[in-house]
Amino acid sequence: MINSKLGPYEIRAEIGKGGMATVYRAYQPAVDRDVAIKVIHNNGLAEPNAAERFQREAQIIARLEHPHILPVYDFNGTNNPPYIVMRLLDGGTLRDVIDHKALPFDEIGYILRQTASALDYAHSRGIVHRDVKPSNILLDQVGNIFVADFGMAHLVAPLAGQNTLTLDGTALGTPGYMAPEQGLGASTITAQADIYALGVMLFEMLTGELPYYAESSIALMLKHISEPIPSAYNQNPLLPRAVDTVLQQALAKQPENRFVTVTAFAEAVIQALGGAVATIPIHLVHHQTQIDSVATNDMSTLRDTVPVVPDSTMSEQQRQVTVLFLNLIEIEEVLFETRDEEETALAMKALTTAADRIIVQHGGIVYEHTRQTVQAAWGIENAGEDDAERAINAALTIRQSLFETIAPSYWSASDEILPLRIALHTGFVLQQPSSQHGKRTLAGQTLNIVQKIADLAAIGLILVTQSTYRQVIGVFDMFPQPAIRIRGHKELFEVYTVERARPRAFRLSTRGIEGIETKTIGRDAELKTLQESLLLTIEDRETQMITCVGDAGIGKSRLLYEFSKWIDGIEHDVILFQGRAVPQLMKQPYALLRDVLAFRFEILDSDSLSTAREKFETGIAVFMGADSAEKSHFIGHLVGIDFSESPYIKQILRFDCPICNLLCLSYFFHHFNIAGF
Repeated sequence: MINSKLGPYEIRAEIGKGGMATVYRAYQPAVDRDVAIKVIHNNGLAEPNAAERFQREAQIIARLEHPHILPVYDFNGTNNPPYIVMRLLDGGTLRDVIDHKALPFDEIGYILRQTASALDYAHSRGIVHRDVKPSNILLDQVGNIFVADFGMAHLVAPLAGQNTLTLDGTALGTPGYMAPEQGLGASTITAQADIYALGVMLFEMLTGELPYYAESSIALMLKHISEPIPSAYNQNPLLPRAVDTVLQQALAKQPENRFVTVTAFAEAVIQALGGAVATIPIHLVHHQTQIDSVATNDMSTLRDTVPVVPDSTMSEQQRQVTVLFLNLIEIEEVLFETRDEEETALAMKALTTAADRIIVQHGGIVYEHTRQTVQAAWGIENAGEDDAERAINAALTIRQSLFETIAPSYWSASDEILPLRIALHTGFVLQQPSSQHGKRTLAGQTLNIVQKIADLAAIGLILVTQSTYRQVIGVFDMFPQPAIRIRGHKELFEVYTVERARPRAFRLSTRGIEGIETKTIGRDAELKTLQESLLLTIEDRETQMITCVGDAGIGKSRLLYEFSKWIDGIEHDVILFQGRAVPQLMKQPYALLRDVLAFRFEILDSDSLSTAREKFETGIAVFMGADSAEKSHFIGHLVGIDFSESPYIKQILRFDCPICNLLCLSYFFHHFNIAGF
């Protein structure tokens, strides 16, 4: 049908194909837009009730007007073949995402919350989807979720003038995600069947595997019906144990034992995963460019081949990246002392897979993975100012998580140090074409240097070179170590151990060369203007606003650094609030205000939701008094800290969003008015 017309639509390309229908990309000249057209196959029309079912799908979707349900634009049931016209989405499906990467917990919460909203809406209209699965969850280019394909939908109350098209004893759905009652062909299917399917999806997102596998569809359905619910924690020990409790209820064999609503299930998952929900789902937005070496259809498979980095061109490219090298050779040697070959291999697989997940959650790309080592890089696809910081945070998390969560299963409790070695180095790498079409590999001295430094590191330590150190001065507690000589290099490599991340309010931003403080040159006049403006503000109690504009690299950040240093030395009491806008947060509302308050209240990126809330409430109370809980919740809600369970927030959410924002903003500015007096 390519290059042909279907009614007023010009068929351009095939998007996907199923057993009953094919979906095409098409152009609608009348309104100058691309659309998706679902066309039923001719052989599908021969099946009993196929045309009626197709027409019913169009009618079902047409009556579901919801921001997270894929909308229908047009339907023609009399055409040969019949077709449905829908919105075209270019972001792919959730299946595309989870086949290629592990998702961070906050983005899993984002997916579940939007999906739950759509399904609960459909259930409130008497419609059960019955085929919830990753390939039926579509994404737009900014990561919004859309539930699609209501072709299997069950109407609790049939449409006017229609009878149900499903016979008793008929099992409809996808076996890997079907609830037990669907497999048994129950005559009444409730919303709890969709909750079960979403529970299977969650299990897959958290572990990389489905809860049950079998060689045939019938055998698979029997496992869903009769076998015990497996533990997600046992398959991925980095998960909170509370996740299993939620999954036990969502995947209960009897529908009445599951959650009452999909939203109740989603919120229980979010709390079990720490309470965070992404505002900007970075991994969903950029999933097409992420490496596919960390997560395959089975994310736990031990990979002994070298993964490659995707790229849109096949020319060589040089990029500055921060590289992490994890060496687990000594761990394997110790495991061999008490375990056989098979047990040791399984243990090493668990350790390296856990490291992979942490790297991906911190925005890195694993470019090489063996049984004993993991190598990853930040800045391969999209370089960021915080690449080195994210890489070190990943290293700290790996060291802590492997020791506290996974290692106890294989390690003696008396061992105080886990014998791993981690090194990080920032430098240039060359992306080179691979033998695989459209793929690239990494090469260069940076990769050799980081590996040799890891080999020379003392066990249990995280070593960073000077090139990485100077990008994160003041962000971490770091201590110099004896310089390292590497064969083939004349110069010695200055290295530092990383102990921990500093609270944000205590981070220094040393300006200079190679981490050495240098004098500011050529900005005395601008610095004097800032100093005089602050003194005038103190004297007259009037607001002063100064905008500093200039091209990158001319010294704006250095100017502000010198101004902050000067503030520390004056006799007046000054309360400093400062924040930084970064490209990753450009689309997040009030992100700069959030950063300003997080800096002042010492809220760490690694803080749990409960800790962040406590710090936030305490920080607001310093200025607004002990009875300021309500105001702190409003301000927190404005800047993106989850206070959704607060009775104050629940009350205002009943009103229009502009009214809520105005109220929250009024409290925010009132807070600064108090701080200023």
